[in-house]
Amino acid sequence: MGHNAQSVIDTEHSRRKAIENGDFDDLEAMTADQFHYAHINGLVETREEYFTRLRGDATTVISSTSASDLSVTQRDGYALLTGKSVIVAATGEFRTLFLSV
Repeated sequence: MGHNAQSVIDTEHSRRKAIENGDFDDLEAMTADQFHYAHINGLVETREEYFTRLRGDATTVISSTSASDLSVTQRDGYALLTGKSVIVAATGEFRTLFLSV
């Protein structure tokens, strides 16, 4: 795994820590303007919609989130990060596979 790949993984762990801590200002600072979040149920949110929901909806409070089996594929100008995710929230525990670009 190259230096850039490790940086992508480190950023993913920082992103999850910001979510756990409710530090949405830090999370927003590390999020691209063209950010979109696709949920398991197919709902896709823009950056603005995503942060409005996080800041205003108590049901989205995440008490813990972790990522494992991470793999980075580097492309020209971007990277693909895949792995397994465990999210514990007020609505339950979710175990998923994920892809971040």
